[in-house]
Amino acid sequence: MIDVLVLNPGNRKKTFQNLGEKFAAIETPYWVISIAGYLRREGFSVEVLDTDVEALSPNETAEKVKLYKPKLVAIISHGSTPQSSTLNMAYVGEISKAIKDNDIDTKICVSGIHVTALPERTLKEENVDFVIIGEGPIAIKNLITAIKSKDDDYSKIEGIGYFDDSDNVIINKSAPLLQNIDETLGSAAWDLIPMKDYRSHYWHSFEDLDKTQPYASIYTALGCKYNCSFCQVNTLFGKPGMRYRTPESVMDEIGILVEKYGVRNLKISDELFIYEETNYLKLLNMIIDRGYDLNIWAWSRVDSLKVEHLKLMKKAGINWLVYGIESADLNVRKEIGKPIKSNVEEIVKITREHGIYVVANYIFGLPEDNLETMKSTYNQAVEINAEVANFYAAQAYPGTRLYKTALKEGWDLPEKWSGYSHHSYDCKPVPTKFLTSKEVLGFRDWAFKDYYTSNKYLNLIKDKFGQQAVDFTNEITSIDLKRKLLEAN
Repeated sequence: MIDVLVLNPGNRKKTFQNLGEKFAAIETPYWVISIAGYLRREGFSVEVLDTDVEALSPNETAEKVKLYKPKLVAIISHGSTPQSSTLNMAYVGEISKAIKDNDIDTKICVSGIHVTALPERTLKEENVDFVIIGEGPIAIKNLITAIKSKDDDYSKIEGIGYFDDSDNVIINKSAPLLQNIDETLGSAAWDLIPMKDYRSHYWHSFEDLDKTQPYASIYTALGCKYNCSFCQVNTLFGKPGMRYRTPESVMDEIGILVEKYGVRNLKISDELFIYEETNYLKLLNMIIDRGYDLNIWAWSRVDSLKVEHLKLMKKAGINWLVYGIESADLNVRKEIGKPIKSNVEEIVKITREHGIYVVANYIFGLPEDNLETMKSTYNQAVEINAEVANFYAAQAYPGTRLYKTALKEGWDLPEKWSGYSHHSYDCKPVPTKFLTSKEVLGFRDWAFKDYYTSNKYLNLIKDKFGQQAVDFTNEITSIDLKRKLLEAN
């Protein structure tokens, strides 16, 4: 018997359809193992179960839970990107129901961005005993303390929701933000997960597709300074802002990953790693001093990048930078709170001149989008010809300003949480002022296929990474996603 089983929910087949088995990354569940590490340091017996990496069905998950005999199952619906929290909720409900149906004597709580946005709805819809509101570590610690002491007065535990004896929903006051994230989220319990089984995004390892493993993703900071209308990230924290781990703490963790687990492929999951230069410059210099040969990808913004630091980034092993370009149209970007006026093409050009590859993110179907603005965005993508172009159809994730707009306007949102996945069968993006959801999704799928099958793109990939990368790309584009929305008359 253990105190807490910290569980990572995931179902790559449902989220990515036929792309999930071979092509989707299998991310290390950093929030899960960070919370597990914190609880263990606080003196609790803890294990981790990652249903995504083990590809477990809900019933198989319940059987595993039964073996652990935990007093509390803490399902952490965070994921490697903010929107993963909502995407994973489709599986959270199935897992919690399977545990309850198997009459396992344990309490269940669920934590994450989505839960924080919709605590009351989550309690009512899912078979859970508690919801965790906010970041979670301290609330979960106080909850398991109460459960172990058989104290069923939960009214004083900040940051949780539950049903009282009369089946009324009780939402306690929010817990304060974590003050020292090195103490609470640093020193993750890497030893509790099967490190050899995680794999990088395929493009992350384009230089050698036979070495997508081992792989790890970490955070050096929480939150984001910005407040884009489509992004969930600050829902968890209640406001825009960033809190940083010390470079020394991050470096110690990277050292463990490299020296104990042989990790070379590393993702820095911060919403905006290249921002606070005091922190990232110190960390990059520490990596260089250690002499580690890393293959890193990280997020930046074209309007906050300092090109004079690109040489150092490359030397430290940052081989990929992700830029959220979103749209080529200034009015579209203004509406979502991202009125970037920088010369995107020039920033991409300079980045590449320093030997760093580019991932360019685009969103079709933002509120001010029409067919012409979406074509303009796609034409910009073709002109830039980034090594990776992610094409998304806009979704109104709970907790975002776009979600509030969708509710106010009465937009037809997905019936299930799986419908918020960009790659799922039941994907249903939001409509724009000028286009239907079906038109947006159809354009997104066309753009993806047209971009990745073009000679311009394939020649770039062959020149930079060789024929193996081209063959891999062709294999991906040979898979057609099934779309319920596009099948409808």
